[in-house]
Amino acid sequence: MRREDLIPTARAADLLRAASVGDPTVYEAYSAPDALTKVFIDEHALVAHVSALRASCRKFFDFSFHFPEVGGEVSTVRFALQPEKCGGATCREKTQGWGLINIQITDQPGAVSKCSVSVNSEKRAYAWAETLKELGDPERWDWKAVDRQASRIIRVSDLHHGSGHHRSEIAFPDASKPPARPVTIRASGGRKAKFCSRREPRACSPPKK
Repeated sequence: MRREDLIPTARAADLLRAASVGDPTVYEAYSAPDALTKVFIDEHALVAHVSALRASCRKFFDFSFHFPEVGGEVSTVRFALQPEKCGGATCREKTQGWGLINIQITDQPGAVSKCSVSVNSEKRAYAWAETLKELGDPERWDWKAVDRQASRIIRVSDLHHGSGHHRSEIAFPDASKPPARPVTIRASGGRKAKFCSRREPRACSPPKK
């Protein structure tokens, strides 16, 4: 399931605060190049991070929300970049898990921001579980809780939706290709991460969801 709305940019921080009700752990969906994934344990740190990025002229923000009641398995995967296309950077991390709820905010001209809320369905997770084994067992997720939180965030998005702005609801597409199989390593701080075993370099930009 994926939902997109245009909201006033001034309301984007309020949307993130409201989405953070329920004490989720919030991850950067993709880390900065050659950096570990940032993790936010409260709404204040999350909003402050977005404000700092905006001050440096960033216009795109991508986060993955993991709520305590949904269970499941969340992992961090490191993948290779092409240094010649990425300012010398060699790798980047992404956060993955079947039941993560993703929020993307893209600031646009006219003081509006495109907000996208997306989440895998239970059906899709089970259909691809054998192919995408690195995402873990879908059985470990409470899918009713995942749907409940995703629906709540979409309702929150509606509340911050400006009159006359475009909105759409789109079925989440099936992945056309499985990612390269990762091998587990230990990242700094003692947490587990994964390094992509595929040898060919990948493009700088993350794949579209």
